[in-house]
Amino acid sequence: MYRRHNTLNHSNRPRVLCQICGQEFRSQGELKNHTNVRHEDPQFKCTLCDRMFHKRVTLSHHMKVHADERKHLCSYCPKAFFVKKQLKEHLNTHLGLRPFSCPHCPDTFAGNGARYNHIKLRHKPHTITSS
Repeated sequence: MYRRHNTLNHSNRPRVLCQICGQEFRSQGELKNHTNVRHEDPQFKCTLCDRMFHKRVTLSHHMKVHADERKHLCSYCPKAFFVKKQLKEHLNTHLGLRPFSCPHCPDTFAGNGARYNHIKLRHKPHTITSS
């Protein structure tokens, strides 16, 4: 196992390059996963809130959100969230924080979802250049 880890992670094997964004990967499998998640439209839709997901397992994890009680309350407004991470990103809007940066332009965002939507709408795969 140690030898396999070293071979996969520390060898001078050629890297596999994403032709859309220029990101490098150690294997074709990693590139395929990256392409499915970052450059293809999500295929799995939540029937309760209409959110879309790239993987069925991610949708399954998301569905637990609807079964739980909203425990994370915003101290600035009446909103409540199932997941602490969602509250943290929401608080960024009240605090004027925009810690999520677009890798292709100077735009910044309060949440990762807003950044993702921006990249999909403004930097479609045929317009993305590697830096």
